[in-house]
Amino acid sequence: MPRRPTIVLFDIDGTLVTTGGAARRAFEQAITEQLGDASAFAFSFGGMTDPLIMRRGLEAMARPYSETLATPGSSMRSSAKPARPLK
Repeated sequence: MPRRPTIVLFDIDGTLVTTGGAARRAFEQAITEQLGDASAFAFSFGGMTDPLIMRRGLEAMARPYSETLATPGSSMRSSAKPARPLK
């Protein structure tokens, strides 16, 4: 009997699985806690990766975006407040 291939899918942008908005709420809560306001992130996240969402939102806030924001030890991460449970 022929072997069936194993396929692994990663749904990084939420186009395959819905979480009832949990990812958006978590993202907006983190932005509010770190930057004070997430209103510039009131656009559709569909089809976008986290770095692209961050870039677009920060640009709308007229704040600089840096690829280093997502790297361990970056200034934003090291100065970040401790995470709280999602509301």
